[in-house]
Amino acid sequence: MSFMHSPHEQPVMIPNCPPKDLREKLSRYRNKKTKRNFGRKIKDACRKALADSQ
Repeated sequence: MSFMHSPHEQPVMIPNCPPKDLREKLSRYRNKKTKRNFGRKIKDACRKALADSQ
């Protein structure tokens, strides 16, 4: 395994793989990272009722 270092992130462990696969994996990781949702959206009515009552 190798480590990728970024000035803004923790080191990322990546198994030894061809450069093309590495680029695809990193781009997938970065795309998912930008789409993360930290907002609180409760979809289940019973969980929403419980959250509102506390």
